[in-house]
Amino acid sequence: MKRTFAPSCHVVIMSAVALMVALTPLGIAGCGGNLGGGGGGGSVTVISSVTASVSPASVTVGLPSQASCIVTMSDGSSGSGCTFASSNATVASINAATGAITTKAAGSTTITATSTQDVDRSGTATLSVTNTVSPVAITATGPAIMARDVASANYVVTATVTGSANTGYACSSKYGNFATVDLANCEVTPSSTNPGTASIIATSAADSTKEATVSIQVGEWMLLGGPQGLQFYDGDRIGAPITIFTHADILQPTNGCDEPSVKHDLTEFVCENAWSAGPSIIDIYKTNGTAAGTTLVTSIDFTLAKYGSLSQVLHPSWSPDGENILFVSVIGNVQSIYTIAADGTKAPVKLFDEPPSMNGMFAPHYTPDGKSITFQKVTDNTVWIMGADGANPHQLMAVQSEVAFYTKDMKTIYYSGYLNGFSTFVAGDATALFPGYLLLGISPDEKSLLLLDLAAGTYLGSVQGGTPTKIGTGGLGSI
Repeated sequence: MKRTFAPSCHVVIMSAVALMVALTPLGIAGCGGNLGGGGGGGSVTVISSVTASVSPASVTVGLPSQASCIVTMSDGSSGSGCTFASSNATVASINAATGAITTKAAGSTTITATSTQDVDRSGTATLSVTNTVSPVAITATGPAIMARDVASANYVVTATVTGSANTGYACSSKYGNFATVDLANCEVTPSSTNPGTASIIATSAADSTKEATVSIQVGEWMLLGGPQGLQFYDGDRIGAPITIFTHADILQPTNGCDEPSVKHDLTEFVCENAWSAGPSIIDIYKTNGTAAGTTLVTSIDFTLAKYGSLSQVLHPSWSPDGENILFVSVIGNVQSIYTIAADGTKAPVKLFDEPPSMNGMFAPHYTPDGKSITFQKVTDNTVWIMGADGANPHQLMAVQSEVAFYTKDMKTIYYSGYLNGFSTFVAGDATALFPGYLLLGISPDEKSLLLLDLAAGTYLGSVQGGTPTKIGTGGLGSI
């Protein structure tokens, strides 16, 4: 019997390779009926890249940072969807889902962002962490010296805070027995009984670890002038000056400073301009007791018509209230006493005219109550007194004398007279308290007299007498 096969298929013995080819869709196409019908296929979209970023990329320890990612597809579109990891968790840890970074220590770490759709696709960014460095700094300035018996308003410590939007600060006193401090405005009130050093501390409100200190000497101060410049001496502690000004330190190169007179609150002083012709200029300086804190405020040139075209302007002296300055003007041999407002806005007012004389008028001074002026009448070399407005000039000391100073209670007078040369006396006692010394003033605490030995220098002597103590090398001083 003859056997037959279906015409559309044949049994063929094939190699393994041929068999594999035959079994592919193309290989089996047309074998028997329809096996798939030959339908067409479409393109597939895949992830091309992942970009990681960190903001900020550099941060100080303790401050946060944030990681993010951009996932770019093969068709050009982009999106997100990543998990995050830090290579150095001791420097910074990261929230795997949100990318929030917590910084822990100085150093660097690599932040990796991995696609959530394809873990084989990722990107990296570097985070740098630096040590904490506070940008806050504070500096403070204030008076270097204070008088014990004046109001606090003139003694203010001011501070400057940098590196923070909060520029506030508060003040305190390290030594409360020397000074008290108004914390609200940093006004310093000197003690009424105890001289000494007060450390005023300004503390930053932005960073309480940042402080600045101003050291203030509280005492009874006198301002002296001489060849060495200007010096503040404390009458409570006779000895070396606490603060020394030289002409080069505090004065303009064209200005000298002779016969200085300081305000009672120590905030300003006036002196003859030693370099002006005549001299014909007085200069007024603000001071906080330091060379850096001393600046020229007003320069009054008396040669100008608005000031009376005066010349030889000498012996400026401050009124007790600080409102006026007393001085002498010499035109020819005529010597006159004037007063002028300390701000220089008004013309000087003549108070007294001395007839022509070859003698020089010594420094006039206000009495402590500000109501009178004592001065030397040069025609007979005696001390006179008149009202602060120039009224009723009359003789105060009947003896030959140059200068006289009242105590604050207006009960005692110390004066310089002639006894084999200059000597200093107490009114009512014919015996010289300090033979050979010219009186320059009384210390603020009225315990000492400021004296001048014309050959040797400046001295302080007890109001009880005795041997004076040398404190200066020469020149006139003022209290």
